[in-house]
Amino acid sequence: LDRSIPYLSEESTPSSYASRREWQRFWLVDPLDGTTNFCLEVPFYCVSVGLWRNNSPLLGAVLEIPSNRLFTGIVGVGAWCNEIPIKVNVERPGDYSKAVFCTGLPVAFEYSKDNIQKLITACRCFGKVRMLGSAALMLCYVALGRCDSYWESQIALWDVGAALAIVQAAGGVTRHGNIGGNLRMDVEAASCES
Repeated sequence: LDRSIPYLSEESTPSSYASRREWQRFWLVDPLDGTTNFCLEVPFYCVSVGLWRNNSPLLGAVLEIPSNRLFTGIVGVGAWCNEIPIKVNVERPGDYSKAVFCTGLPVAFEYSKDNIQKLITACRCFGKVRMLGSAALMLCYVALGRCDSYWESQIALWDVGAALAIVQAAGGVTRHGNIGGNLRMDVEAASCES
């Protein structure tokens, strides 16, 4: 990491959260996305590092530890898995009932009636729904073409920052809501515009 560029992670202090608004570029570091999976030996966990400028991803690297697969991407340049170019699924089904949707329920998820209804509405549109316990890996699977779409409400910026760059670099479309003071936001990613 270029130490002249500030970074944010789950271990950062709330004062650095506020400072982020003044930074032109910053690193996002998640030393272990999928901590519960790691503790229970469920093989979906990773390390991720991403570089953002203002509120947009520039590049990312995600190491899927159990498989030793390294996903990398530079927005506008390309994406790779273990140095082999990857692309989102361009053969995405027109019929969403044949598509695979990834989502999760982060620690900060508010189990309000409205939020649960949004989740149910999204899940009903797809043929298969997967919750794997690692936001970064689910996004990388969209970039790799194994899944078609991802959505999560109030996910931490460091959980998705690197992988959003990889999805974009692989030709996918990403959107995120306003980044809150606690660095949480709503995130969507898909293999194509919906």
